[in-house]
Amino acid sequence: MEYQKPNQENNLAFVDGQNLYMGTRGTDSPWTVDLVRFRIYLEKKYHVQKAYFASSLYKSLGSHYFDYLDQIGVKIKIIKEKGSVGS
Repeated sequence: MEYQKPNQENNLAFVDGQNLYMGTRGTDSPWTVDLVRFRIYLEKKYHVQKAYFASSLYKSLGSHYFDYLDQIGVKIKIIKEKGSVGS
């Protein structure tokens, strides 16, 4: 049987917003991700047609952040906070 390359026309990306936030801003030398360039990168490199951003940081990030994600074509899923680990 011959190897068939996976379909690269309908890929999805799932971004964990808390990991993205804590991995870039929760460090000793915080930095930010240019989300427009990140979305373009996902589309060009991985042929991502839809990107989903899941986060429980709605209050921390503010609604303007999620409005911005929507404008650049990122689907948003708000996750209710259920408490900290071990609680």
